[in-house]
Amino acid sequence: MAIEKVVQYECKVCGRRLDVTRTGDVYEEPILCCGVEAASVGAPAETPFEMWRRTNVVRQKQEGYVAAVTKLFMGDLTAEQMLHIADLADRYSNGNIRTTINQNMVIRWVPESRIADLYEDLASQGLADPGAELVEDIIACPGTDTCGLGITSSKGLARALAEV
Repeated sequence: MAIEKVVQYECKVCGRRLDVTRTGDVYEEPILCCGVEAASVGAPAETPFEMWRRTNVVRQKQEGYVAAVTKLFMGDLTAEQMLHIADLADRYSNGNIRTTINQNMVIRWVPESRIADLYEDLASQGLADPGAELVEDIIACPGTDTCGLGITSSKGLARALAEV
């Protein structure tokens, strides 16, 4: 005989609490609210590293290696940050860095066992923001800042959207 229990979930968007009756320990489908998966109330919160790893690290086909994406706010990067990323690529990978269509940087061939160390080094320079390549990773063309055809301040609008 299966045991039924009520599990409480909370929507990450609207904050509404949902009581869901579950049978046994098998949770076949996620609980959705406002188009996102609701979090189980009382479940341990994700650490910043766990969130970064979930959103910015992609397993490679090659066993034991991952690619780590550095999310750059609106694709901007200082010379100091670029040098730091280059040093990290040498230290943790094969020294190569790639750019993405969303104006981020990717370090491939990072051994999975070293990803926590890479995160700590990125975080020390403010480069460990989660959410790379996701909808919250806003990019913008320079607009009227440098483009003769621009009619709006795209970067200003992107900054405002990022604060929402």
